[in-house]
Amino acid sequence: MGHDPGLLITFEGIEGSGKTTQAQRLYEYLRAKHGDKVIFTYEPGDTEVGRRIREILIDKRYVIDAWTELFLYLADRVAHVEQVIKPALDEGKIVISDRYADSSVAYQGAGGVPIDTIRNFNKVATFGIKPQLTVLLDLPVEEGLTRLGERDRIEAKDVEFHQTVRRYYLELAKSEPDRFVVLDGSKPEDEIFETIVGIVDKLLVNRDAS
Repeated sequence: MGHDPGLLITFEGIEGSGKTTQAQRLYEYLRAKHGDKVIFTYEPGDTEVGRRIREILIDKRYVIDAWTELFLYLADRVAHVEQVIKPALDEGKIVISDRYADSSVAYQGAGGVPIDTIRNFNKVATFGIKPQLTVLLDLPVEEGLTRLGERDRIEAKDVEFHQTVRRYYLELAKSEPDRFVVLDGSKPEDEIFETIVGIVDKLLVNRDAS
């Protein structure tokens, strides 16, 4: 046995939305049930090359336009898919990723890069690998930003930028309702987690039944 198809679950959201917390909690929950069939990963920075790219992206000393930003994220994404995501999916693993291709649509889209261009580049950078489920944690920008400590280069952008990011995320979710689940990130952490577990358990039952 052991020929389950791999499963990619991604978490998205504005800064301070709580997505990292929820992604890690889901990982712990599934790990307890499925052992090393589950991996946790993130973007940018979960490969050696990616770590260097991440350092550039979040460093406040650099002035980086949206196009340069996009290509840096894409380079990270190629390494991420090639070295982490694709091998795990090929082994039938459940991959939980804190951010993935949708982040570029929302963030670099908010920076002014045409959405269609980002989508086309994403198809190349991900080798066509799409998540079966994307959990979008949504909350007002002001609330998200107040949760942050010291801000990195992206987090430090103005409120209008982050509001555009939020809007793009919600538009993405509306355009792909079969893949996205939008949850209220301002609700209590445990309540959000229970909802996510319910959705993911159902997804796994359906996968195992097919």
